[in-house]
Amino acid sequence: MLTSRFHKTLVPLDVTRKTLLQKDTVNQWLNTDTEIAQFYGKAFNYYLNAYKKAYPYLKGCALHDPLAVAIAMKSELIKNSFDMNLRADLKEETKGWTVENLEKIEDTKTTTVVLDIHLSDFQRLFADTIHFSN
Repeated sequence: MLTSRFHKTLVPLDVTRKTLLQKDTVNQWLNTDTEIAQFYGKAFNYYLNAYKKAYPYLKGCALHDPLAVAIAMKSELIKNSFDMNLRADLKEETKGWTVENLEKIEDTKTTTVVLDIHLSDFQRLFADTIHFSN
């Protein structure tokens, strides 16, 4: 996939971790008297608890997939990015790392790597998308 000629957008974990959903928002959902709010509240409460065990230093859970989907729908959410060609490293100590493909440095760039997002715009889009009417 990384070496395909199709253009891709990579949203790294350090960027998706900027989208932390916090406990107070989930509690608001749980205190909303609709079936859909209860569903999202319980699902994200479970996710928050799992995140708290795995990443106790974070103050919430990252919205990795929602951000990737949002960027696919609205590329204007990207605040800063650069284009490059990538490959997966196969050296034992860095196996699986995504790195620049230096053999294709002069070729047409096939991947946009997101460095930063318009966080408040994403948060607004996420909140508008997660509406609680039945």
